[in-house]
Parts: sequence; C-alpha cells; structure tokens
Amino acid sequence: MGIRALPGPHEAMDFLGKFTDGDADFDDITVPEGHIVRPHVLYRIDRPVSLSP
Repeated sequence: MGIRALPGPHEAMDFLGKFTDGDADFDDITVPEGHIVRPHVLYRIDRPVSLSP
C-alpha cells in the first residue's frame, strides 16, 4: 500500500514488479477529508499459481 502524494515509493514498487489497479485504490477513513495522505494506492503482484500442494 502506498500514499498517492509521495512520488518515491511508486518507482520502488515498479522495480519490485508490483502494479496498481486504480479500481482498488481507497481513502483511509481515519484521515480527515482533504488531507494529502488520505488517498491510498493498493499494489498487486503477479505470482504464478502453483498447482502442487
């Protein structure tokens, strides 16, 4: 998870192979509306599905 207002973490997540899905982004309801850190970005990573137990 990252904060939309901070530019640095996005490059790090790209380097790690993670990506964002704008539909999954959310606002942190514990932060007041209009605050710069309220919007959060959810990162995902593709991992192969293992069929073995």
